[in-house]
Amino acid sequence: ICRELAYTANNSDEIVQLIDRFMHDTYVIPPSEWDPHIRIEPPDQYLSKEQREAHTPEEKADDAKEIDLTPHIDPNLKASRRPFHGLLVDLRHKLPHYVSDFTDCANLQCLAATLYLYLVCLCYVVAFGGMLGKATHNYMAIMESIMAGCICGVLFALFSGQPLNILSATGPMLILEKILNSLCE
Repeated sequence: ICRELAYTANNSDEIVQLIDRFMHDTYVIPPSEWDPHIRIEPPDQYLSKEQREAHTPEEKADDAKEIDLTPHIDPNLKASRRPFHGLLVDLRHKLPHYVSDFTDCANLQCLAATLYLYLVCLCYVVAFGGMLGKATHNYMAIMESIMAGCICGVLFALFSGQPLNILSATGPMLILEKILNSLCE
């Protein structure tokens, strides 16, 4: 239920309501009061998923907007005869939030994490670029690896839904490049 509601949330107030709802349905036992040798019995009154999905009076805030509790069903996941229909619908859906993906990260903690990931990716590319340079007699070395990692990483981050993936050369690619170089020689 929490995952479905988080996926359909439109603003931070709905996320706060979701956390309140989760805490209402969760039992928390402090570590100092829990004995691992004793079995914790389930509560006497356990609510089913259907009962938890139903609106109850104590969960309603005074003037807060209620969360839609219907499960997320994407109508665009139907098969279509038009090429790239799902991709275009997905881009149209994400377009209003595209600019905020870049502006929301303008704080010091996010910039520090971005710089850290940049340096981690750069070190990885430089290491494999050095090994690739030895394997291909410097036909493909550090500069080519940095350029390829930069282009592929930026394109992947801009047009995919997962901009935190680390793209770089790997061991199997190094072996493939070495074999291709020896075949070309």
